[in-house]
Amino acid sequence: MDNANEINEDNEVKDIVPKKTDLFFKEGLRSVDKPQVYSLDVEFAKTKKKKNVLFYFAVIAFIAALIYITTLITNEIQMRTDKFKVSIDDFKDLNLSDLLNTAKRHEARLRVLRQDLLDFQQEMTSRILKIKDRIAKEKDLLYTKKMSGNRRAEKLKQLRKKEEMQIKWVRNNYKGRIRRKTNEINHIKKSMEKYDKRLMKNAKRTEVLIDNYQKLHDLEIQKTIRRFRGKIAEVKRKTARDIKDLKIFQKKFIKSLVLKYNPVYKDEKLKKIIKNMDYVKGAGLLSLKSYSQLLKKEKILSELLFENIQARMKDHHLLITRMMNVDYTNSINPSVKQMEYLSRTVFNQYENLREKMIHVIDKKNKLIRSYVLALDYFSKASREHGYVINGEDHNKIILVLNDDYPAKNGSIGVVIRGDKRKIATLEFFTTDEGIRAKVLQISSTNKILPFDKVLIKLK
Repeated sequence: MDNANEINEDNEVKDIVPKKTDLFFKEGLRSVDKPQVYSLDVEFAKTKKKKNVLFYFAVIAFIAALIYITTLITNEIQMRTDKFKVSIDDFKDLNLSDLLNTAKRHEARLRVLRQDLLDFQQEMTSRILKIKDRIAKEKDLLYTKKMSGNRRAEKLKQLRKKEEMQIKWVRNNYKGRIRRKTNEINHIKKSMEKYDKRLMKNAKRTEVLIDNYQKLHDLEIQKTIRRFRGKIAEVKRKTARDIKDLKIFQKKFIKSLVLKYNPVYKDEKLKKIIKNMDYVKGAGLLSLKSYSQLLKKEKILSELLFENIQARMKDHHLLITRMMNVDYTNSINPSVKQMEYLSRTVFNQYENLREKMIHVIDKKNKLIRSYVLALDYFSKASREHGYVINGEDHNKIILVLNDDYPAKNGSIGVVIRGDKRKIATLEFFTTDEGIRAKVLQISSTNKILPFDKVLIKLK
């Protein structure tokens, strides 16, 4: 029985306690318009001493009144229910329990008898099949023996007669047992039908009694409900007022919540960025290039670091693309789209720049290679050990050496200008770029110049 009911003008019982979801979200979320700029803190500051106190007082008063009215209705109905006594004696003469127990015993016995009957039938069938199988084998054996046709026909006739007699004996042997089990099953079925009729009769009497008690009980409940009609109507009116206040608060709260996570930009620079709507351009895909071995050869970027950079690009693009699927509003929606466009543009421009850089480096490497080949040819043609290319850095002099006069790590050499003028003493060392030299001794008046001769001291 539901204690929270009300009577409308047609005397129909309806729910008076609104669902929690109806209080807050029946028309709230769907009816909220696109939020404008609204400061909830400012509104609350204006009504801090009056609005908050009145609102919370109204909510507390509504809850207290609802609890009070519900308690009165519950107590009244409980009192009338306690006074409403059901006489158990009215049901004693029905013997429903004994009838049900007897019916269960008959059902259990019937299952056992049916299983016994099935076992007898299966045993009889099994023995008949064995007889037929044995006679069939004897017939097969008979065909293997040498005898006249009349003699074989006589033997086959005897075997068929033997088979019929043995099968008849088996059927007669089981016939009595099957008949007894069948008679017992029929007897139990008749008993069960008799008990079923008694059960149906008593069940109908029980149904009539319960229906009468239920009608009396319903009359008492209706009387109680009519007594509290006025109180329920008052609670309904007060509830409507409270719901209206709660909806007003709900709308303000939702607007404030939306603006908290979906603000409207006031900064002019930010407004200018999202106003450009560059995000509508492009297909929204990253254009990542493959790794060039020139980067590894020039020791600019390893393949592992290259793969890590591209993996981070893809992860960033995946995250920002997922955020674009969120239904943001106000300035956040174009911001996310513009962020995706800007990051994608930067990534793609970086890839294009890297490709151009690789092309320029390769082109310059080919040019440098042609210079190196020319200098190498020049040194071999002049039969000199080598020449200085750049001597500005005394700790790492760049030079080209004749392959016929190899310099080892730690070898000593001198720089000569003209035929005999010694400029400096050098020590050679190896690097990833090739043989380089550092100055061990040089006078303050001398300066190492391009195309000064290099003489390697051979041991």
